[in-house]
Amino acid sequence: FILDIGDTKMNRIKEISDYAKLEWLVFAIQEAINGNNGELENALEIIEDLREPYLKKIKKVLFKG
Repeated sequence: FILDIGDTKMNRIKEISDYAKLEWLVFAIQEAINGNNGELENALEIIEDLREPYLKKIKKVLFKG
């Protein structure tokens, strides 16, 4: 499984499936463990994208709208 991100700011992050995002996060963490921290910024963007729908739901419930 290879996920070619290519774009440094990941403009097309919304087009990637959640499963592919999780797989890519595993790759980024493994790279960081091996001393290559270069992908951690992109990994953080993926995490933020994955949590966004949940934060919106929480906000909607807490603020009723």
